Amino acid sequence: MAEQKTPLEMIEEINKNYKALKDEMEKKNANPETIEKLQTRLDDLEVKMQRPDTTPNVIEGKQLSKEEIEYKTAFDTYARKGIVDEHLEKKQMATDSNPDGGYMVPSVMANKIVERVRQMSPIRQIANIVTISSAGEYKIPRENTDDFDSGWIGERAERTVTDNGTLQMVKIPLHEQYAQPALTRKLMIDSNFDWEAYINRKVANKFARQEATAFVTGDGVNKPLGFLSNPTTQGIGVVNEAFSFDGLMDLQASLLEEYLPNATWLLNRLTLRDIRKLKDNQGRYLWEPSTQVGKPNTILGYNYNLATDMPTPGTNALSIAFGDFAQAYTIVDGAGMYTLRDELTKKPNILFYTTREIGGGIEMPDALKIFKQA
Repeated sequence: MAEQKTPLEMIEEINKNYKALKDEMEKKNANPETIEKLQTRLDDLEVKMQRPDTTPNVIEGKQLSKEEIEYKTAFDTYARKGIVDEHLEKKQMATDSNPDGGYMVPSVMANKIVERVRQMSPIRQIANIVTISSAGEYKIPRENTDDFDSGWIGERAERTVTDNGTLQMVKIPLHEQYAQPALTRKLMIDSNFDWEAYINRKVANKFARQEATAFVTGDGVNKPLGFLSNPTTQGIGVVNEAFSFDGLMDLQASLLEEYLPNATWLLNRLTLRDIRKLKDNQGRYLWEPSTQVGKPNTILGYNYNLATDMPTPGTNALSIAFGDFAQAYTIVDGAGMYTLRDELTKKPNILFYTTREIGGGIEMPDALKIFKQA
């Protein structure tokens, strides 16, 4: 690809070519009015080329590189008109091209989508997040329930071989998540319509709602495995207690000390409401809101996060989780997000089939405890 020239370099080249053309026309006794018209058009062109470049080279505080600008422009052309230029073709030959079709979403757009998802999904704020590039699953070696053995021995006693602990491999598979918003052809042709922001909003909202639910209650079938899906089978401790402050204290005390420094509560707003209504024998509320400016309210001294997908209070409800989620639960993001433009299926609408891969599962079950309301 030829090196892109600056506006000043282009003006100099145009002036040079114009001078040569003017000299040639004067030699052939061309009409002076024709030469004057050419000069006027050249002056107008020079004024336009010297105007400031309003191309959005900075997005959300990030200075885009030349390659990012070229690819973003090419992707916008592809989205609006279905035209594939050399920049998209070049990416298609690279390792970040989707073999199933579609083109890599520009990095700036993809980052904005992920950021919206993080804002809307509370689990992402407290869980461990890793990104993998190509493998279809994330593997974690973890100690099994058995442990290395040791013992006390006298100075002259025979040393016998002690038992070894064993490791097990935890696997978190990736699952495909998709969204397919539709835009009319008229909107896409209109250069004033910010199609990118629209798709960001539509895709982010859809992905956020789906993943937030899956991280909590997902069954692991074509979606992440949630920590409330058969928690005992996953090795997570379940505390069956009456809904009271004593029950919450028992849940808190069941967590090992090493996980307490970064522990947090996870519950929905209705459960929080019921906690705030708890009273002692004198009818006084046990809930004590924070009286310090800038310091959030806590439950038994620990911060809490509200998650819509946590069950509402009720008999046998797994309504509260407490633990160090950064060690307990891992979210696995596949690298990249892909979009395929489809203008044939739903005429006159243009579909944008957008996909990504994501997984989730328990990494360290000891770091999390679940409250089951008796």
